[in-house]
Amino acid sequence: MDRLGVDVHVLTIPAPGADRFEGDGAIKIARIANDAIAAITRKHPKRFIGFFTLPTCDVKVSLDELERSGTNWT
Repeated sequence: MDRLGVDVHVLTIPAPGADRFEGDGAIKIARIANDAIAAITRKHPKRFIGFFTLPTCDVKVSLDELERSGTNWT
């Protein structure tokens, strides 16, 4: 990043994200991905920001994951 002059990078997971799966698989993908990205952003908060992935097959679970991930990242 320094060599290329990049100050901050947004971390996401590659497609397909949790929104492309159904049921427990989608929830598991979202949790694993969000936890991994959160760990990196906590370790290097001035260099990385994270972009959540949500299991949109279930609105309630998506809202729960959004709240859980937001709390986990701060």
